Amino acid sequence: MAGCGVLEANEGARLLHTTLDNAGAITKPSFIKSGGTGYAAGTYAPSPCGGALVIDEASDCAKYGADQNINPKVGTVDFFVRPSFEKDDGKAHRLFALTNTYMQLTKTAAPENALVFGIAGTPVVSVGTAALTFVKDTWTRVTLTWAENSGQVTGTLYLDGVQVAQKSAGFPAQSPPNPMYLYVGNLQCNSADHGMAQFDDFKIYDKVLPPN
Repeated sequence: MAGCGVLEANEGARLLHTTLDNAGAITKPSFIKSGGTGYAAGTYAPSPCGGALVIDEASDCAKYGADQNINPKVGTVDFFVRPSFEKDDGKAHRLFALTNTYMQLTKTAAPENALVFGIAGTPVVSVGTAALTFVKDTWTRVTLTWAENSGQVTGTLYLDGVQVAQKSAGFPAQSPPNPMYLYVGNLQCNSADHGMAQFDDFKIYDKVLPPN
């Protein structure tokens, strides 16, 4: 899979990088700006990048403190996902989320069956079913960027390096939760709307970085 590992030219912008190869790679990630360790729950499978976290139970997830590890006003999240579901299965699957869904990327339930990024309950950008290239048991690289400017936040979604959606919305006045946690493939590590997928090579940066 092209894109495994840290983009060296942007290493200074890196906030978090976990290969998700195994429990040790989650609890002691390759790089973490703040917090030092993560929480791991789940099983693991081989992947082209070395190994992947399997999220197939409500209690499966990787969890990190969000302080300094993600900036709600500007950033990039980049990872690989191998869905165990059909994109039009009518069910919701969270790919990542912050506490109280302050920020989340979710494949929504019927009738939309869309990939939606939102902040504080406000959808920012989405990819409809027709343009959503998720294929069951096939790896897809997901890149999400966002940036706030003058009270507006612009979100851009890329699938396998191709821009598939971009849109702006009002940046919410609601303050982020405190404390706030970041969850990969889940929310609170106990959600029925868990990812139902394999996740690999999860990276966060503190600036907008389109895939290359």
